[in-house]
Amino acid sequence: MSRLTVNDPFTRGQRTSPEIVMALSHFCFVAAFLSVVASLAIWGWVRIPEPGHAERLAIFVGLWAPTLFALSNRLEGYVLRNTSSQS
Repeated sequence: MSRLTVNDPFTRGQRTSPEIVMALSHFCFVAAFLSVVASLAIWGWVRIPEPGHAERLAIFVGLWAPTLFALSNRLEGYVLRNTSSQS
């Protein structure tokens, strides 16, 4: 099993398993889809006395999706780039 070197201040040069990073990538991907579903559910089914509040909350939750998709893509690319260069 190969390991990736992550150069950031949180790991301080420790090595990270590609399986862990790939699992985090998959988690972010699923969480992005759940964010879209939650946003639609909040917008459609939440009954708050002021309708604008539910709409703003739904937009806020829906904005998580692009961030999580980008993070998932970035992590997967990181693993694929570093495992192919170590082979």
